Amino acid sequence: MKKIFSIITLCLCTLWVSCSDEEAVTSSLQVVATDGIDFSAASGEGTITVDATEAITAQSNKDWCTTTVEGNVVHVAVTTSSEVTSRIALVTISTGTSSVDVPVVQAGAVTILDEHNLYYCCGYEGGQFNFSFKTNTSYSVDVPEEAAGWLTYTYDTDNNVLQFNVAASADKTPRGAEVKVSSGAKELVLSLSQIEVSLSMIGGNWDMSYYSGAYGQEVSGTGQVGMLSDNLVLLDALKEYYLPLEIGDNGILIVPANVEIGTYGSYTLKSATSLSGGYYSLSVPCVAVPKVKDGKLIYHFGYCSAYTDGAAVEYPMVYAFVGSSAAGWLECYVDLEISKPLN
Repeated sequence: MKKIFSIITLCLCTLWVSCSDEEAVTSSLQVVATDGIDFSAASGEGTITVDATEAITAQSNKDWCTTTVEGNVVHVAVTTSSEVTSRIALVTISTGTSSVDVPVVQAGAVTILDEHNLYYCCGYEGGQFNFSFKTNTSYSVDVPEEAAGWLTYTYDTDNNVLQFNVAASADKTPRGAEVKVSSGAKELVLSLSQIEVSLSMIGGNWDMSYYSGAYGQEVSGTGQVGMLSDNLVLLDALKEYYLPLEIGDNGILIVPANVEIGTYGSYTLKSATSLSGGYYSLSVPCVAVPKVKDGKLIYHFGYCSAYTDGAAVEYPMVYAFVGSSAAGWLECYVDLEISKPLN
C-alpha cells in the first residue's frame, strides 16, 4: 500500500513540475512596451518590444500592416488608409514554444475642407487667403510650376488652415493659378488670381454658360452686363430673364437676393440664392470673384463662402411669389460662368 501511495505521489509531483515548466515557458514571452502602434490614417511606423528568452518571429494578419524583427523589437509599418472607419490588424509574435497577439489600430481617414470656398482674388499689392482644412491622413497641395514664384502656402495645423500668400506684382500683370488640394479620397481645385478690375471691363457682352434648371440642359451663348432702368443687370444667354448686379471691391460681382425683377402672369419674380442642402435664401447674395485663366477674365457665380460670411452658396435663381408666399423657382443658373478676353 505504501508503495502504491509513493507511486501516486511521484506522478502528482511530476505533473506539478510539468505544469510549472509550462507556465515558465509561457511567461518567458512578454510584451514590455509599445510605441506608436495606434496610428492615424496616414502611413507610419511603430514598435513592439518584448522580453523573450528565445529568438522571436512576427506576422501580421493584414496586408496593410507589415512587420520586421530586430532582436526583441518588432517594427510595425502601416500604409495610408482611405477607409472612413478604423481598422485593426493582429501582430502575432512567436518563439518556438509560445506566442502573443498584439492589436494594431489605424484610424479612419477624416478630411474636413470647405467645398464651397473655391475662389480668391487680390489686387497687385498682394494678399493672403486662408482655406479651412483639417486632415489626419496624407495630403498634397499642387501649386503650378509657373506660379511658384508668386504663390506660396503653409499649413497651419494649430488653426487648421492652408495659408496662401500672393506676392506683390511689380509689373501689374493679371495672373492666376489653379491649385489642386488632395487628401484621402477628397480632391478639389482652388482658383487664386491677382488682378484689378476696372468698371469699364465689366460692361458689355460676355461669353456665358450654365446649366438651366428650367430646360434641364447646358446653355451657352452671349450674356450682357448693362443698365436697365438705372439698375445694373446681367441678362442671360437665352434672353429670358435677368439678374440684378452689384459691383464690390476690386470688381467682385454680387447678385443680391430678394430683388424684384419682374412679373410672370400673376407671379412676382425675385432674385434668390440656392444654398447647399437644397435650401433657398432671400437674404444671402451670390458672389462671383474675378478669375484669370488663359488670357481671360472669368466670373464663376457661387462657391465663394469667404465672401458670403461662410454661407454655402451654390448658384443664383429666379423665384416666383404670390404675395409673400413662394410658389417655386422659374430658373436656376447652375455653374453660371461668364468670361471675356483680357485684351
